[in-house]
Amino acid sequence: MLIKELKIEGFRGIKKMGEPLKLKKFNLILGRNNACKSTLLQALCLFPSPYETTVDGNTPRIFQLVSQTSQNDLTPFLYRYAGKADIEYDSRIGKIKFGIDKSIHLYIERQLSWVEYGSNIVYSDEIQKMLAKKSSEELNSISIMLTDFSDQYIEKLWNIIEKEDAHISVPVDFINRCIDEKFTEITLRHHDLYMRKELDGKPFYVKFSDLGEGVKKFARILLVLSSIKPELVLWDDFDSHMHPSMMKIAMEYLSRSTWQTVIATHSIDALSQIPDLDTKDSQIILVKKGSQDELIHKIFTVDEIDTLIEGGQDPRKLVDELGL
Repeated sequence: MLIKELKIEGFRGIKKMGEPLKLKKFNLILGRNNACKSTLLQALCLFPSPYETTVDGNTPRIFQLVSQTSQNDLTPFLYRYAGKADIEYDSRIGKIKFGIDKSIHLYIERQLSWVEYGSNIVYSDEIQKMLAKKSSEELNSISIMLTDFSDQYIEKLWNIIEKEDAHISVPVDFINRCIDEKFTEITLRHHDLYMRKELDGKPFYVKFSDLGEGVKKFARILLVLSSIKPELVLWDDFDSHMHPSMMKIAMEYLSRSTWQTVIATHSIDALSQIPDLDTKDSQIILVKKGSQDELIHKIFTVDEIDTLIEGGQDPRKLVDELGL
């Protein structure tokens, strides 16, 4: 498991946290709008370095989190756009911390004290060794924020996708289980993605752009994950464009894979699938912002959520019981 605990202070809309957030292998974050669910995922996305690029871009990942005109402006990451933000991770390689004010400060804990690295290059080299990654590309792909990846990016991965047989397994083993059509293959033709199906024994190719939003987003995500194989998968607005049957298949896939997963959702349908997952290392995290912008959370086990659902209760409403 990559990250065991997360501490945040002064980052984005979070003034402070009531207590550190302990993570398991599979984590589902639930809360109201503007309860900082996305902020938690953004903080996790910065690990192991805010300067590393995301898998599908060349921009440092911290500047891909918000829309802004200047990469020299760090104020969008500061609570009330001033002061300093601190993000601390307890990970499988030890404790790492980022401080953000007018610049980004990088720390690694050594013998119970923080050592600051003035050079991003030196820091990245050290982190790469600690994580046993052979290249900067491997370091960049250690964590991934799932999005609607472009066909152009998937084309760059196509040789790996074909080598892993994902162009066949994605439609046959996953997509077909949650739609009424039967596709046999994903193909790349003239720089565009197509789904292959057969009608009266003859092949027919459907452009990805003509598929439903949920199908093409889920298919692209599965193709990317099959080739990148990250250690940490982050998925915000998990229920967007997805039928409950597709959510169930997605959650089964994520929970049974080797990586650590953190999902943010509002959906009771996603919650109802939790008891059916094949994992003992999973939890549901309810979050709420207090009157002073402190982030409060409460953790529920799978059995506790299962009991609530069987009793006809809506676990989403439990945010009112967090004590504020």
